[in-house]
Amino acid sequence: MKKWSRHLLAAGALALGMSAAHADDNNTLYFYNWTEYVPPGLLEQFTKETGIKVIYSTYESNETMYAKLKTYKDGAYDLVVPSTYYVDKMRKEGMIQKIDKSKLSNFSNLDPDMLNKPFDPNNDYSIPYIWGGDGDWR
Repeated sequence: MKKWSRHLLAAGALALGMSAAHADDNNTLYFYNWTEYVPPGLLEQFTKETGIKVIYSTYESNETMYAKLKTYKDGAYDLVVPSTYYVDKMRKEGMIQKIDKSKLSNFSNLDPDMLNKPFDPNNDYSIPYIWGGDGDWR
């Protein structure tokens, strides 16, 4: 649990550094993520360790996430986890803000092979969160 908490803490630091939606509320993180991507108890542990309350919402598809975010004039979430091709789309449409990497003390620890991808060449708008693949196995 501690390992996951550190990962979410880094994500929280990122979100607080880039948030304009809730700049007046530094003790609450509005997090929009895929369903079932956060283990039970993790958000409570994060709040306990940091004092930052997490308002957590989930979605089932990029299309659902995108449609909901398009309805908000100024962002409703501090942290969103789209697939890579949606990072590119949302970046081009001005839907996401640049990340202040100076506030990410562990940015240098990220795997270089996961950085500087075509959808966000300088990681100005995204950082790796989860990597994996889905498939069928017989």
